[in-house]
Amino acid sequence: MSSETPSINYVSLSKAMSKALRHRPERIGITLAPDGSVELSVLLAALNRCGGWPRTLTEADIMEVRS
Repeated sequence: MSSETPSINYVSLSKAMSKALRHRPERIGITLAPDGSVELSVLLAALNRCGGWPRTLTEADIMEVRS
């Protein structure tokens, strides 16, 4: 049995983030501030609640997409 941590498909994560932040934030249960921002912890929790990831997303995963 392998002890490797499952990898995240960053293209899929990027698309999920774009859809949530640009088009349908209410669909994942977040509310954007008037300036269009959201706390990183709120976005992360919402994406993890939606599921479909091979492991729990982390702040590092979000930062990898952003870079």
